[in-house]
Amino acid sequence: MVFDLEGSLLSCEEAKEGGNRPVTRTEVDGSISVLVDRFEGKRFNSPNDVTVDPQGFVFFTDPRHGDRIDMELFDENGNAIEGAYCIAPDGEVTRILIHEVERPNGLAISPDDKFLFIANNANYAAARKFWRFQLDKNRKVVANTQKLLFDWGDSRGPDGMAVDQAVRLYVTAGLTYVVEPKQVATKFKAAFYVITPDGGELLETIPVPMDMITNCAFGGEDLQTSYLTAGNKLWSTPVRTPGYVAWLTRSKDPC
Repeated sequence: MVFDLEGSLLSCEEAKEGGNRPVTRTEVDGSISVLVDRFEGKRFNSPNDVTVDPQGFVFFTDPRHGDRIDMELFDENGNAIEGAYCIAPDGEVTRILIHEVERPNGLAISPDDKFLFIANNANYAAARKFWRFQLDKNRKVVANTQKLLFDWGDSRGPDGMAVDQAVRLYVTAGLTYVVEPKQVATKFKAAFYVITPDGGELLETIPVPMDMITNCAFGGEDLQTSYLTAGNKLWSTPVRTPGYVAWLTRSKDPC
């Protein structure tokens, strides 16, 4: 979920059996409308994460975790598409990623609108990576600009992310407790990984007490509290640098 520039709540809705898989908008008065639920007439897989840039463009990822039997989006060769999309302020929907990321999950936009950050969270070691793409002025991905920022290898890959006002990425990832036969112990424990947007330098890790660390956001009156979900619980921790939240800080220079 994310608030748009008008303070309405945008949500990636859970796929219902036989039903649509929309991104919805909840208005201040509580009314709910469908922002989008199809692309070129085909239902989305299962919209996963959504964000908004300072100009009101909405971005969301559309992976499919679990049963894939009712997927409808395929390329000309019959390969399933797990992509990323952009909704312009006028409502036009554009697919901006098709096969560049195996299973796109969390995402963020840099405050200057120049970069798209994507978490790849497929369940095999080669795909537990954090990527950056350059965007043009129309919010389309510039060809051949995909850059690897961080790789979690055999650990649990990246999921959610948020950006602070120093344009550093707070990415939720890692695994601490090995409870399933296919899991392995790893140096990348469950934590916030604070990563630079240019070279992918790991600046800091903020440990999280439980696994299955997923979504995160900045909040609090001064935006110096980070909130995250992990282990079916909601956690918070203070941070030194305020978070960047488009609908609250769009009129300020985040840099």
